[in-house]
Formats: sequence, structure tokens, C-alpha cells
Amino acid sequence: MQALILAAGIGNRLADAAGGLPKSYLPLAGETLLTRNLRLLRSVGVQECVLVTGHQRDRFAADFTDADIRQVFNPFYQTTNVLVSVWCGLPWLREDFIYLHADTVFHPEILQRLAQAPEHPALLAADRKVCAEEEMKYKCDAGGSVFEINKTMPPPEAHGEFLGLARFSAGALPVIRRGVERILQRGAFGSFFEAALQEMINAGELSPRIADTGELPWREIDFPEDYAAARALFP
Repeated sequence: MQALILAAGIGNRLADAAGGLPKSYLPLAGETLLTRNLRLLRSVGVQECVLVTGHQRDRFAADFTDADIRQVFNPFYQTTNVLVSVWCGLPWLREDFIYLHADTVFHPEILQRLAQAPEHPALLAADRKVCAEEEMKYKCDAGGSVFEINKTMPPPEAHGEFLGLARFSAGALPVIRRGVERILQRGAFGSFFEAALQEMINAGELSPRIADTGELPWREIDFPEDYAAARALFP
């Protein structure tokens, strides 16, 4: 199993807290966000991590020299969004893989559930909750299949939030590549990866299912208050 880790962003909203380092270098319980995620990925059997970098790529290259980490550079990181980083990493994926953002922290059992779940083309870690406006929201049917995922749906209509943590099968890779490239061919370089997921759902090419986090804690770290919350959740 592989992992695709997105770590290209600048993280301007956390610049002071990070002390000029990339956001994924923020310390948490004696390790950085990225080293924590690498450790957890290895613990569930991930044998190669494709790490997409951009901002301060030379620092990542110097600090993460392990043989099981393949670093891929997104040269467009300053002017694009997550979808372009996914596109940069896709050519190096050939097996089932875990998808995650380097700045998301989560209880280890959430990842274990994803890794150990029955085989499925796409499993999305999801928090069933009342959502806020800016969160990546989803709707699913009674069987847990996602039919809508975006940040723009009204919060009262959402069934919960997607963590930005998922597992995809090797068999889904050709579909994912086509879905990502269709969005990029339209010049939508500022898109999130979820736009490609929606494209695949609409075309009937992929039917992601949710993997419920239950009450297990997690946090996406965008703002200083997120970092403070993460430190309280994972002391």
C-alpha cells in the first residue's frame, strides 16, 4: 500500500505559529504533524509515501531522506490548489493508497479503520456532524454512498464533513486520473480534489463510501485556533 501526502502549501494563516517553517512542521506531542502522519501510515502497512511538496521544498528534501518517501515537486504551488498537487503525485501511484493532507491530525484508529476496511474503490473518512460554512461537506444515501461533496452546499443540508483522509484502490487509479485531468483541462487550477471526485460521481465512474469516524477526534489545521485545539486533543 502507498500513500499520497499533500504538503505543498504555504500556510500563510499559520506563519507566526510555525515560526517560518512549513505548516506540516508544527510540533505536536514531541513530533511534527508530518512525522506523526508518516509514523501512523507506516503502522498500517504503507510501504511508500509519495510526498508532494512546493513551499520550502529544499527543507523537505533535506529532512525526509527515508527510502520509503518519494518526494514530488509541484512547481505551480503558489498559483494553484490541491488538485494540481494530486495530479503531480498520481503518476507515481500504482497500488491501493491512502490520501491525506500533511496538516490534518487524527486519532490513529481512524486510519486503522480505513486501512482494514473491506476492499472498495473509494472510502472517505467522514465525520457525521453539524457543519460550518467553510468545511468540506458531503451528502450520502442510506447505504453510505456519497453523491455530493463540496464546500458550497448549505450546512443544514450536509450529512457531515470529509476529513481529507481517504483510501482508494489501485483499480480506481485510471478513473481518478481521468477525473482529475478533465477538471484541469477546463483550466480550473484552483480546484480542490473533491471537485474531481464530484466529476467522477456525476459520470457514474466512482461511488465513494463513507468510513465513519464515530466519536474519534481529528482536526484540520488552518488557523492558530485549530492548532491550539489539536494540541488539546492530542497532548
